[in-house]
Amino acid sequence: MRIGSILNMLELVPAILADIPSKSQLFSKLNRKDKFILGVLSFAEKWRKNTRLADQLNKLRMAGAEHIELSPDLMELSPEVFTWWINQLKTLDQFKKSGFTYSLHVMQFLGTHPDSPVEIIRQASVESIREMVEAFQCLNPVSYPLHLLSGSFFNYLDFHTLDPMLDKELSSHFSRNFTGKLIRMAGRQIVRLSVDFIRDIITEGIAVENVLKSLKEIGSFVPLSKIGIENLEHQDLDKFEQIVRPLLKETEVSIVLDTGHLAIRSWLNDKRCFHKFIERYGPRMIEVHIHDVIPVASISYGSKRQDTVLQDHKPIGSGILNFKEILKLLKNNCREDLLVVVEDYYHDPVPSIKRIRQILQEI
Repeated sequence: MRIGSILNMLELVPAILADIPSKSQLFSKLNRKDKFILGVLSFAEKWRKNTRLADQLNKLRMAGAEHIELSPDLMELSPEVFTWWINQLKTLDQFKKSGFTYSLHVMQFLGTHPDSPVEIIRQASVESIREMVEAFQCLNPVSYPLHLLSGSFFNYLDFHTLDPMLDKELSSHFSRNFTGKLIRMAGRQIVRLSVDFIRDIITEGIAVENVLKSLKEIGSFVPLSKIGIENLEHQDLDKFEQIVRPLLKETEVSIVLDTGHLAIRSWLNDKRCFHKFIERYGPRMIEVHIHDVIPVASISYGSKRQDTVLQDHKPIGSGILNFKEILKLLKNNCREDLLVVVEDYYHDPVPSIKRIRQILQEI
């Protein structure tokens, strides 16, 4: 396995902002308070050490990282930010020549939807991916993680989140006697079947067909084996299988496991969810986004039911996941050069990198 990481966002973002001239278009419409904050930030960055990109890469390499995942979401915020990244290509290429590899996460937050039924949006999404691939092709990225069916519409079709509120709503309209209980049970089942029916039609009849069309076009400028379809927070094992089964059958795409996403969606109800995922997709997995999850709250829905709220993108070992077991499963079921990429947003990734390296030595 190759240990990798995203960059330290808490160091990277201030460094980028400090490098962009205060009179640029990006900052021209800031209010007085935000301009003052930007000025203080810029002044502080000039006095800080180890904030340049090369310093960050060296720090990650010393911790044991051999791979870096770059995020176009951070690059496409404005032309000035994109130019900043293009200016860093020389530095990134120097580290590539010394043994680093890179992956490029296809934009996830800024409106890239290769599954869209709106043809102009689907085409623009493919073109956006093409532009990003071409801009960073000198780094020869080894993988391109991709989110599918990630729009808020698909979150609304997740019965896992709908069920508790439905339970509360039905309880407020029907009595708690035996007849009322039967009506509530029937009502839940009818809504569940309706949601599943709508989701199945949209997923299998519309979205997957559009994805296949997009992948055919993407395959003209990047090998599809480098495209890794990532599991999301609102996709349990069955929903994810529904999406990727035809893609794996008809194309050479790969799979990306996100440990936090799988834990949030499935772990509380199925402690073997990692075994099932890795044993099912191991031979096609190209990358793992590895991060811990911690319980942050417990929500009651007015009945005896309570749901634990988990927060992901936490440092390895700070939460509830057994990474020794997960990494052993990966070692036994996946390719030798599997990428294990730390995704500790808002945290220094160095401790997680060191912990993963230690676990891999133990197993």
